[in-house]
Amino acid sequence: MIRFASLLLMVISVQSGEQNPSPTLDRSSIPAELRWLSQIEVRPLLHGRLGAWLTRLAALERTKARLSLFTGLTGIDPWRDLERVTVAGLDARVDQFHLAGVGRFDREKLLTLVRATKGHAASSYQNHPLHHFEIPDVACDFHASIAATDQLLVVGGTLPRTTTVLDVLDQRAPTLEEGLLPTLAAPVGATTLWTIAAHGFTDWQDLLPEVAVLRQVRGIRILLAERGDTLLFSATLIAIDAATGERFASIADGAISLAVLDPRVRTDPALQALASSAKLTRRGARIDLTLELDLPLAEKTWHAQVVEALEHD
Repeated sequence: MIRFASLLLMVISVQSGEQNPSPTLDRSSIPAELRWLSQIEVRPLLHGRLGAWLTRLAALERTKARLSLFTGLTGIDPWRDLERVTVAGLDARVDQFHLAGVGRFDREKLLTLVRATKGHAASSYQNHPLHHFEIPDVACDFHASIAATDQLLVVGGTLPRTTTVLDVLDQRAPTLEEGLLPTLAAPVGATTLWTIAAHGFTDWQDLLPEVAVLRQVRGIRILLAERGDTLLFSATLIAIDAATGERFASIADGAISLAVLDPRVRTDPALQALASSAKLTRRGARIDLTLELDLPLAEKTWHAQVVEALEHD
């Protein structure tokens, strides 16, 4: 299990270097046909106000030991080496996704880890060495392919998924155009930490029955950003039509009202402030929601609970 976790963390190694205060979405590793993406700006996340809290948590004895084990296996210090990670895919099929990153990491140490996995085999594609392996911990005996150099890391759920991303990175195939999968921009003065976007749920394969309601959604856009001591959450949902949008907005408005009145929220200063900051608007089929979290208040209120969870999980 440690090896599996290390492999997952390993592929979050991404580029080092300078960034704009609020970087825009990097589409350089996203093929044109993909319909969802998740991109984390790791350096701003770990070195901003939220990162200061995370650094404090990382100093806990048990957490520090786990991070030390991870660094020993992979050669990666998350606070030093990580910059950005992008995960994107076609739909809900577990093998139709990829993860891509560019960065500073110990290639040989990472590949030594991969070579030790079940079913390892090596090949190449367009001068890119490839490594194939299985992850039996996953219910479907997940198969993956990795391409890695000192500055490039691509992990795909299938070999064609990996090679498609390599074609995009090498400019042999087109990247995702901005208009095909719109994302939210960070508010003025804020730094983007995490961007999520998805569309076309009506014909997604392997969509679980528990989230079948997404069939009534054309697109979702989510943004997590930081401005000073405040964590900003923005979400936009585009329903299939205005009537469906009205129903979704009514459900969300009711949930917010109940949250404000919940005794657990009313006795938690950070949750109370978070719920009170909620702003919900609707225009036809489009619903917009924003929330704000006071990070110093959240750390003061929740730190002890988070420490207990980390130390006793």
